[in-house]
Amino acid sequence: MTHPVDYPLTLLYDGACPICALEMDNFRERDRTQNTVRKLVFVNVAQPGFDAARYPATLADMQALIHAVRPDGSLVVGVPALRLAYEAVGMGVWAAPTLWPWLAPVFDVAYRLFARNRYRFSGVLMPLIAHVAENRAAKRAVKRARACVDGACVVPAGENRPHPCPVTEGEGVNGRGSSV
Repeated sequence: MTHPVDYPLTLLYDGACPICALEMDNFRERDRTQNTVRKLVFVNVAQPGFDAARYPATLADMQALIHAVRPDGSLVVGVPALRLAYEAVGMGVWAAPTLWPWLAPVFDVAYRLFARNRYRFSGVLMPLIAHVAENRAAKRAVKRARACVDGACVVPAGENRPHPCPVTEGEGVNGRGSSV
């Protein structure tokens, strides 16, 4: 169960890991569509210029396992961090088994094994990862295009900036002047 003190939750993740980046993309999109106020903040620890000194863990620790920082500065590591992220985007039911006393240790060990070998898994699964990422991008493009009428787009709730329309006049998603 989520508590207001858990959010916004800052996720410190390895963006150089394709599987990790794909899951953060999933969280980011769901956070955008499920929550009127964003519950998740994403920080890529592999990004050039990342300053680990700002966080209560070493860079090596953050690169080894996902870390999350609650608003009060407390640190959550591994499966509990992922569970909070899933709960934030309305998918807590999928993470609930990680709390079951007889399964929690299994999930913890499995996650640590995955984290240690995530680049190997990413290499093996790269065709699938690329396919999923392309499908998600295509769905987002269609969704954005449908929000546009006569070159003007609906601005997502909470954004007070110009929102560029991805489809110019006379063009459409299907290339025939229609965005439907």
